[in-house]
Amino acid sequence: MTIEPRDLLSLDGPWRFSPDPHADGERLGFCAPGFSDRLWRETPVPSVFEAGCPGIDFYEGVCWYRRAFSVPASWRGKRMVLHFEAVNYRAKVWLNGVLLGEHRDGFLPFEFDVSETVLFDAGNNLAVSVDNAHHEGDVPGMHTGWRGYGGILRGVWLNATGRLHVEGLRVVAEPCAGGGRVACRVLVRNARPAKAGCSLSVSISTQAGEVVGTLGPRALELAAGACNETTFEGVIANAHAWSPSSPALYHAVARIEEQGAVVDALDARFGFRRIEATPDGLALNGGHIFLTGFNRHEDSPRTAMASDSATVRRDLERMKDAGANFVRLCHYPHDPAELDLCDELGMLAFCEIPLYFWNDVEEGRRTNSARVESARRQLECMIARDANHPAVIFWSVSNETSEDEPAVAEANSALIRRARVLDPTRLCVHVSNHWTSHPHFDDDDVICVNGYPSIDWPGHGMSADGAQGRAADFWRTNLAALRSKYPSKPVLVTEFGYCSFAGTHGHAFGEDRHAQVIEAEFAGMDAPYVCGAAIWCWADHPWPAGRFHGGLSISPFGVVSRDRHALKPLDTARRMFRARQALDTPPPPPWPAGTGVVMIRPHMRDLVDTPFPEGYGIRPMSVHDIGLWTDIQRDAEPYLEIKDGTFIEQFGDDLAAIAWRCFIITDAKGRGVGTISAWYSRDFRGEDYGRIHWVAVRPSSQRKGLARSAMSFAMKKLAQWHDRCYLDTSAERIGAIKLYLEFGFEPDLTPANAPTLWQDIHARLR
Repeated sequence: MTIEPRDLLSLDGPWRFSPDPHADGERLGFCAPGFSDRLWRETPVPSVFEAGCPGIDFYEGVCWYRRAFSVPASWRGKRMVLHFEAVNYRAKVWLNGVLLGEHRDGFLPFEFDVSETVLFDAGNNLAVSVDNAHHEGDVPGMHTGWRGYGGILRGVWLNATGRLHVEGLRVVAEPCAGGGRVACRVLVRNARPAKAGCSLSVSISTQAGEVVGTLGPRALELAAGACNETTFEGVIANAHAWSPSSPALYHAVARIEEQGAVVDALDARFGFRRIEATPDGLALNGGHIFLTGFNRHEDSPRTAMASDSATVRRDLERMKDAGANFVRLCHYPHDPAELDLCDELGMLAFCEIPLYFWNDVEEGRRTNSARVESARRQLECMIARDANHPAVIFWSVSNETSEDEPAVAEANSALIRRARVLDPTRLCVHVSNHWTSHPHFDDDDVICVNGYPSIDWPGHGMSADGAQGRAADFWRTNLAALRSKYPSKPVLVTEFGYCSFAGTHGHAFGEDRHAQVIEAEFAGMDAPYVCGAAIWCWADHPWPAGRFHGGLSISPFGVVSRDRHALKPLDTARRMFRARQALDTPPPPPWPAGTGVVMIRPHMRDLVDTPFPEGYGIRPMSVHDIGLWTDIQRDAEPYLEIKDGTFIEQFGDDLAAIAWRCFIITDAKGRGVGTISAWYSRDFRGEDYGRIHWVAVRPSSQRKGLARSAMSFAMKKLAQWHDRCYLDTSAERIGAIKLYLEFGFEPDLTPANAPTLWQDIHARLR
């Protein structure tokens, strides 16, 4: 919703950028308004360091950002706040040569009042020093399991309000008989030099904008420089509860009025939702719920750790399709835009601060107090930022810390207690990998555990096959032992999983083994007190090179690759999660529902040689032809929605192979008029098959025999590598099916609906 009368100036877009490997930028005057940055590189904001200078991949240290901006004259006299949504990890900010301050919490927002620093009669210069190096006592500390990209990772803007303004709006809402109960805590600040009298109210409206309730107004009087906190409570009749299956959203708008005119307003989106832990599991809005989901790092193949809402949306939508109702946003506060999408799509969320791998090896006990203070500060900021999101049901204070150390165990407990004071409406937890030997869950609402029995098989003296056979027993036995210590608390398996190298099979890290392991382990999480499980992890992601698994720089635990290509374990996860949630398994095919057919050529003998018509030909594709391929498909395709990323989704698992397996049909002027691919499947019906895929000819070039010639060409290519092939298509494509039959493809009658479909197809062919 757009709420007047606030003003916002985005500072996203091109900035000037320079590395500072000796951290002497301040001495060199990088922060001075008159410093000449004309030879600096340009980089977009938000972005990571590598976007500004690709040659500094894996760089850890200081880099600088600078940009100029002007503010509207109409902002004179207003309160102006410079806001950074996230800078990783440490930041120092100068405006017009004035040091505004520093920030150390890389994934959380910070801001400065710049009302007296902004210039109106001249341009403004903003300089930011960013340091992504690890520092003892920080959170995260010296050891992380993800790659800590440096940069201005999220948005930057300048916000202008009146001096009398709403500074905060916290909404607590839950279903009740006949509707929903809501409490709105509003913080009003008077930054004027004199006292102010005003009226404060809160309106409640649906996502569509229909006002369904008004709280207040109340008269306020504030001294100069004073703050006032007012709480409004009420019941909204017929309010709809928020849930994964029905994510109903509402807006609360707090308004300040003077003499009948609105002088400031602040909007907060929320939902009516209640979450509770019981000895038998979790209750959402009073009904039992079992969590199935994935762990997701904030990583994009396009932007790394910088904002990428398109990738986030696609990830969450695919998780939902796979039967997930839950995502763990590991291991740090993610972009608020990701939580917005969780709210909208109905995805329950687990939020966490980056108190990670806390032990005495890297840093020692001397930094404990600094680390606990940093964790407390970040926990408070995360809860303040994200508390209005109905999707959020967990606050987690740490991941895989060394709980055999009393100081670590006590710090976890103290942080959980602090989280509960700040927000008693959500589940407050820590995540443990020491739970089999040093369980400490007295203060946790839910017991959250990580385990990798199938990965850890060498340490248990077992072969990979032996570990896989005992994986379910590991979970059943150890969870039962844990339950005996904490009989009143449900257990959430926050991490389980395995690894695979995309496109490989038949070895310890093959896709087939990956799929088998997650199914075997999930079967062991069937006790009634287990309230859910999250696979580690959704997508392969960068992590510190050389620290894990033979020096790999990309974590191979994803059920999709970093480029978001589905791996075999995703199919397995989809099947088992949808079964657990009692969801129908098969999705609609890409063509009209129920019309998909498969055709198989059982051998590659007796191939027909059909030359291209005069003036036409065929050439191999390259990655530079992806846009052309997309355009041809959009021109020719009657059923499928061809998206910008369709080619990568279909072929991205093996981009190198497009040079010898994907082809563009050309006309006499060399223009692309059609496509065909001689692709492959290593696991079609458990066997290796060639595949005719994505045959298309532009309408303006159809009826010239181009598809027939392209088929002849592609079949001969496949015969070099395969002894059989298949294709899939729609029963509606009668002309294409006739062509495929002529090339020796036979109907596959295996699917239950295939005989009926083919009876109709043969009738239409006659």
